[in-house]
Amino acid sequence: MMENIGENTQKLRVAEKKALMKKVTIHLGKILRYYIEVNGWTAREIYDQTGVPQNRLTEIQNYEKYQRPINDLNLKLFVGGGMINVEQLLDKLELTEKEKLYLETFKMHEDKALSKYVLKAAKRGFVASEIIKKFLDEN
Repeated sequence: MMENIGENTQKLRVAEKKALMKKVTIHLGKILRYYIEVNGWTAREIYDQTGVPQNRLTEIQNYEKYQRPINDLNLKLFVGGGMINVEQLLDKLELTEKEKLYLETFKMHEDKALSKYVLKAAKRGFVASEIIKKFLDEN
């Protein structure tokens, strides 16, 4: 059993993930404030763009008050909604290598076409990851 420790390098321990998500939340809070204060967006418009509930937007904007870091689902929604991309997070945040690897797993949510084709494949009974793996193994 010990040989599996460290094998999955993007897996973070609970405390590591909490620290990472705190950094991400604080950064996203700044971005949200910019969209709202400078660009004049409403919380409803951001919700429509991302699907992140308005109450969570308030908590993210005001991390110091609420102390609720973002979770994976909401980060996926922000990335998929185009409010932020993984490269911005990698560039702007001070991260460990492990944290960088973890955040890179969110890159696939930036590609709207990928999501569309994964859903299309699933509706036809295919497993998209198997198709991609076969393609990569052949090339």
